[in-house]
Amino acid sequence: MVTRILQSYQVVAYDIDSSSVGRAVEQGAEPAISLEDLVRKLQRPRIVWIMVPAGRPVDTVIEGLRTHMERGDILIDGGNSFYKDSVRRAESLKNRGIHYLDVGTSGGLEGAEEGASLTIGGPAEAFRTVVPLFECVARPGAYLHCGPSGAGHYVKMVHNGVEYAMLQALGEGFEMLDSGSFELDLEAIAKVWNNGCVIRSWMLELRWEGFR
Repeated sequence: MVTRILQSYQVVAYDIDSSSVGRAVEQGAEPAISLEDLVRKLQRPRIVWIMVPAGRPVDTVIEGLRTHMERGDILIDGGNSFYKDSVRRAESLKNRGIHYLDVGTSGGLEGAEEGASLTIGGPAEAFRTVVPLFECVARPGAYLHCGPSGAGHYVKMVHNGVEYAMLQALGEGFEMLDSGSFELDLEAIAKVWNNGCVIRSWMLELRWEGFR
């Protein structure tokens, strides 16, 4: 995602893993040595996009940022946070005049490289400010302001439930094909199903070596 953003904008990068920062710097980003340093190097109104594991890590990063960010700045959580946590965080940051956008980010590694799908919750004013950045990160037409704080992560939560159900169905279907009375070429079946079939999906684009 840093690579995509760097095509149009300057990026200041920070991570607790210095090697990750080094890779971003190799692509043209400016390094930061701390969250305070990150905020200091950004021009106002600042836009800070965090991508960390859901739960306590998000709160820890927000606590590290909020004392340095100012009224009118925008904080984006692009991870898989629980939507009720996003509502709580948005309300807490609102008291300091900081806008919080919860962004459900989908597409996996391919999405990071070719363009992600984004469902966004939070203040409409902040969303409009960040639209050019969303257009840079997402595939054409693949971002949506879903509603108030929490809406983006709520939609992403439902999306994940649908995704896991589809994966379960595919897994059980191929298990039936593999254990049936016919000698079937599972990879060939996956390819033909992915060619115009009603259940076609990039989730069928699997590596079958060693499946049996």
